[in-house]
Amino acid sequence: MFMMPERMVKIRIIVARDFYKPAISYLYDLGVMQINEMPQELNTVIKRDENAGYNEISKYSAKFRTLKSTLYQRPIVKKYKFESLKDLIEQADSVKIYDEAIETTKEMERYNAIISNDAKAKSLVQKLPKLEVDLDALNTDIIISYAVFKNHSDKAYRASMQKFLNELKGKLGDSIIVENESLYLVVIKRSEEGVFGKLASNYKMLVEVIPHLEGTAEEAVKALDSDIKSAEEKIKKLQSSMNAMSDQYYDLVAALDEQFDIESQELSIMNKLGITKYMVILEGWIAKKSLGSLEKMLDKATFGKYIIQVLKTDEVAPTKMDNNKHIRIFESFVKFYSLPQSNEIDPTFPFAIVFPIFFGLMVGDAGYGAILLLLSLFLMWRVKKPAKVPKKESKISSFIHSIVSDNGLAMIAKGILPGSILAIIFGILFNEYLGFSLPFYQGFNLETNLSTMLVIAGWIGVVMVAAGMFFGFINALIVNNKKRAAGRIGWILIEIGIVMVGLMLLHSGVTELSTLPAMIYYVLIVIGLGIVLYSEGGGSLIELPSLISNVLSYMRLIGILLSTIILAEVIDQIFLKSLSQSILFAIVGVIILLVGQIFTIVIAAFEPGIQGVRLIYVEFFSGFFKGNGMPFKPYHGERVHTIGLIGEMNEKLGGD
Repeated sequence: MFMMPERMVKIRIIVARDFYKPAISYLYDLGVMQINEMPQELNTVIKRDENAGYNEISKYSAKFRTLKSTLYQRPIVKKYKFESLKDLIEQADSVKIYDEAIETTKEMERYNAIISNDAKAKSLVQKLPKLEVDLDALNTDIIISYAVFKNHSDKAYRASMQKFLNELKGKLGDSIIVENESLYLVVIKRSEEGVFGKLASNYKMLVEVIPHLEGTAEEAVKALDSDIKSAEEKIKKLQSSMNAMSDQYYDLVAALDEQFDIESQELSIMNKLGITKYMVILEGWIAKKSLGSLEKMLDKATFGKYIIQVLKTDEVAPTKMDNNKHIRIFESFVKFYSLPQSNEIDPTFPFAIVFPIFFGLMVGDAGYGAILLLLSLFLMWRVKKPAKVPKKESKISSFIHSIVSDNGLAMIAKGILPGSILAIIFGILFNEYLGFSLPFYQGFNLETNLSTMLVIAGWIGVVMVAAGMFFGFINALIVNNKKRAAGRIGWILIEIGIVMVGLMLLHSGVTELSTLPAMIYYVLIVIGLGIVLYSEGGGSLIELPSLISNVLSYMRLIGILLSTIILAEVIDQIFLKSLSQSILFAIVGVIILLVGQIFTIVIAAFEPGIQGVRLIYVEFFSGFFKGNGMPFKPYHGERVHTIGLIGEMNEKLGGD
């Protein structure tokens, strides 16, 4: 049904026990059914000895997950199909590189650690004061040496260092301290390490122990360079060996890892199945339109040895939203508020229609609309095609990513793109271009037509609130709640009556029952109140002020529109007036123009978006939307390296 989630049905599948394994595999590949726990009275515990062959799956899964992460990734060249669990384990046992790959990885890690430590030691030696002694003398059985680093940019650190040195000399008078531009070399007795460490910790000094090295500083650097070069050469040989293993085995290892993961998932749902000596029973939810494809697949998987029963139930089904690809981009906005229940209207379609209109109207400037359109297109492109060489994030980028992910940015960009196009259209209508106006076109002047715009906003509010109540009426009928359905109609009558009386008062200043229209409006209010009192009780009348405030709340559409336009015009006027002054004033005017326009663009991007969403969430959704739906979670996974039963069937059909 239009504007409703997928119609779901609860089914029971009974499969001959000999065929339940391919049936479960088909369900995994098809991904159309959410498998639920079996009712207790139908569930039978599987004995361990009846599950022979599965006890090793977790061990194999962990092994090949590790091996895949160890090998170097390769493009997919070949996909694998495993005929049975026995075939899977046999092919897994044929891969003999696990120990070699793990040992190779450990060796590379060891040599990388050597390179890192030697590079660190080399850097430290090069910073030491020039000493005409063998560096071996700095670390013996009796003495140990430390580098205490300076920090010339931190005044507080320099003060702490001076106190540290003074106290060090006082407590360790026989220590040797040699200074240069970068650090202090401190030589102490090994028996005094505890005192030194405590002082360094108290004063928060940057300290590093001098490694045991031999020869002069120059000789030590050469020896370290030699060790680094030797380690790099050994790493290259190890990488060559790893490349050879990856070239030969990556496809198979990735396929084994994927298939063992699938087998593990199948094991995880075993406790949801009812199992007898001759059959396997499972229950769950499926979209009604997917029943046909499920039956076809089960017929092939079990050679007709299956039964599907559609169960009658009062349970609320899980929700699977059903929108076309153009509307689907707004599902995230609805889900952010709450997932609709399966038996209530999905508000994604009205959201997709109304939000861009609200956004475009509140921006109301062709220049800002064009900028936001380009920004949306750029974000969509940037998220889809990230930089080939990752760069260090700026503080602004890092802050944005701490709030929203790349996928979230893409969703927001797609959401405001149609609104940006409408902002351009409204901007042309209002003759607004970054706050400037075209001299040869008057357009629809907002200031002289303010009352008209407020009336339009008011009618938008009336329609939106009434539509929310009407959708609430439909929802109530769907769940057969006739009293609530009547109550929603009652509120619509009250709203229409109050609005028409209000308009009559504005136009004529008279609200007496002197005319037929006035009598009709009051009768609508009275009838509406009567219906609401009957269906929802007297306490519900507390919502009457909120009904009026919800309608009036839509006036903010014009308020935000005017605030953006007026701010832009003020900035532009300051800029234009500065041009007739001195050069200094003109430069200041240009700066004000640039900064002010950037500020206004930020407001134009955020305020209409936030307020547009708020008007829909609060004033519109409150009339009908309950939410808190249970998401539909089908038993499914993506195959990348393996071929499932459906994939095999497609290959055969393609071959034929």
